Amino acid sequence: MPSTEKLPSGRWRGLYVDAEGKKQRVKGTFPRKSDAREAAVDAEAKAKRKAAASDGTLSASVTFREWYEQLSDERRFESDRGVVEASVMNKYVFPKWGDEPLNRIKRVQVNTWVKTDLKVRTGMSPGYVHLIYSAFRLVMTAAVDQEILDASPCVRIALPPLNRRKPKKFVTTERAAESRGNFGDDSGVYADMVDFGLEVGMRPNELAGLHVARIDRKGRKVHVVEVYVERSKKIRGYPKDGDVRTVPMTVRACEIYDSRIEGRDLKGGCGVEHYDGSKCTSALLFVNREGRPANQPALRRAMKRAGLDTGGYGLRRGYATRAVEGGADVMAVKRSMGHADLEELFGYVQETEQSEDRLRAALGDKKPLRAVGPRGTKRGTKRGNQPLPDAPNNGVTNAG
Repeated sequence: MPSTEKLPSGRWRGLYVDAEGKKQRVKGTFPRKSDAREAAVDAEAKAKRKAAASDGTLSASVTFREWYEQLSDERRFESDRGVVEASVMNKYVFPKWGDEPLNRIKRVQVNTWVKTDLKVRTGMSPGYVHLIYSAFRLVMTAAVDQEILDASPCVRIALPPLNRRKPKKFVTTERAAESRGNFGDDSGVYADMVDFGLEVGMRPNELAGLHVARIDRKGRKVHVVEVYVERSKKIRGYPKDGDVRTVPMTVRACEIYDSRIEGRDLKGGCGVEHYDGSKCTSALLFVNREGRPANQPALRRAMKRAGLDTGGYGLRRGYATRAVEGGADVMAVKRSMGHADLEELFGYVQETEQSEDRLRAALGDKKPLRAVGPRGTKRGTKRGNQPLPDAPNNGVTNAG
């Protein structure tokens, strides 16, 4: 039976009995007795639902919101995913389904919701519709897995198609070199992050969480393990999808590494809390002037100041485009980027003039010769000194 107790401070605490008959206290205190009792009632109801779910006896008439809260208590996020999911639930899912019993949510209703409430429009891209629906479907699938429902209503739902081949902004090595002096940071860390990202193709949070100890300088390899989670300001011990991987380093990447570690204490730890509570003994490669991680938002701001109208993922797309265009093995590029399949990789590879020229050359088209001087007698203008029609631009190097 939920109850309350008054504390010496004058505030109130809620009390309730859990499923095992033990008296428990509600977390926190309240200024009013009624607030404390209401919290106790909610806590006791949650405790009973949790026990029923564990026993396989939770009623299918539990509301969507109640079931989601039950799931949330059992899940632990070591990334920004939990924050994003909660935001999506509060803004788009709960207003429609929050108070609806699970067993009254039907496929036709879900399909109508996607077509009307989540209709593609300004501020509601196809990708965002998929994100919202995926969060909703996860909750319903969990209800089936826990045998609360016999079947999920999330079948044959007409989702808007994703335009995966829409051109996206990316950074070239030439453009990065032109903007190098405009980042507005006298330490040069963000300019170095841009160049390093173009050489190794790592995600922005992987660059921010890159520990010096993960770099094999002699073998010219980067072991991608930790990432920096911006919202929690913590280090997570694995990248997206757990794809711990090894990436080869180019000469330029090695030069940046050497420059970044010069004169620094590399064994004093990173100074950032790790999710697993372990003590860190390695410095981060990229830190700002205050010694803190050079994080993704700061990198984006610096890139904007430098005239690079994209963020850290523009570097990743630049790496993939340059590597594939330069003739690297696409399977090797896929592994370096941590992609599950080639389709995911091809979403990063962008079309360039050079790739179009190579296609024309493969079809037998000859690139017209261009005169480089008014007299046409200087070295380089003779026919034998012209590059092959499908030869890559000198500014494009093989990142593989």
